[in-house]
Amino acid sequence: MKFKTFFTSVAVTTMMAVAPTALSQTPNGGGATVRYQVFEAVGDMLFRVMDAKFCEQYGLECKPVRIGAGPAGIQAVIGNSMEVAVITTDAAIRSISGGAPVTIAHGLGDRVPFYFVARSGLDRPNKDNGYPALMQDFKGKRIGVTGRGAGTELIARLLLKEAGMSADDVTFVGVGGPPTAFGSLSAQQIDAAMQVPPTAEICDRSEVCETVLNLPESDIEPIKALEGTGIVALMKQEYVENNPQVVEAWLAAAEDAMAWMKDPANFDEYVALGREHIRLNLENADEILEEALARHLEISALEVSPSAVQAYVDMLAEGDLLPKASPAERFISDVAPLR
Repeated sequence: MKFKTFFTSVAVTTMMAVAPTALSQTPNGGGATVRYQVFEAVGDMLFRVMDAKFCEQYGLECKPVRIGAGPAGIQAVIGNSMEVAVITTDAAIRSISGGAPVTIAHGLGDRVPFYFVARSGLDRPNKDNGYPALMQDFKGKRIGVTGRGAGTELIARLLLKEAGMSADDVTFVGVGGPPTAFGSLSAQQIDAAMQVPPTAEICDRSEVCETVLNLPESDIEPIKALEGTGIVALMKQEYVENNPQVVEAWLAAAEDAMAWMKDPANFDEYVALGREHIRLNLENADEILEEALARHLEISALEVSPSAVQAYVDMLAEGDLLPKASPAERFISDVAPLR
């Protein structure tokens, strides 16, 4: 009896010791629908992989919503017609500082993800003089951006300011994503564009336009200082607080999707998935897209860098684009994975 009592006691104690691990459950969203923003660009790929491979596994029904600019995505989230918006870090900070009830749920990329391209044949006397001199060639010109007030416009404004120019020196035109931007350049409706991938790959294989600045690989000081978190996913603060299981499941799916994307063994399938969702009616479209998708992997990151967010905050405050600087923690959700 003593041995029986002893082993029973040990068994109970052992079960209690391992229970938190052994009985822990995979995050499960309980069948909740999560609507996420897409641009039909390579920046959508984390969400596309989640949708195709991991959302169902974590009890989520993930649905894309095509919205071509970050600010419009935020409005959709605030209005409860979408759960996850995509926007650059600077635009996210400005929105939250302005009272938008949203928060950074996780990162998507660790660098400024834009390319500045110009229409071929444009008179550019400073073309070979490098930044900041080359910006003078765009005085009085029409600059295409994904949407008015989007991160593409804010970064263009920063580059103009650092070059001793003003946003009033150019005319910003909302043209949507890469396919429509390329069409606007072809029709000479705009002279240049600040755009997301695969804009550079498109321009560098065409006679329509050429890359002026490759910002993800740039050594321009104000751009380099922002490395760490360049583009983010936003959720409504109230949604995060009221739906912890759904958000936990979303983040788990995002973590698995990011790991899957980064695994070289999955590259061909990753490219095939990209071709399903990103249509380029161009010569050499497959090559262009594959190159853009490969380049996108290099800057993809789920973790949020508080120091990078703080650098954005300080930059915006110094440029009088925020009423005052605030701690980075004000903008980052408690659930966000940090680096």
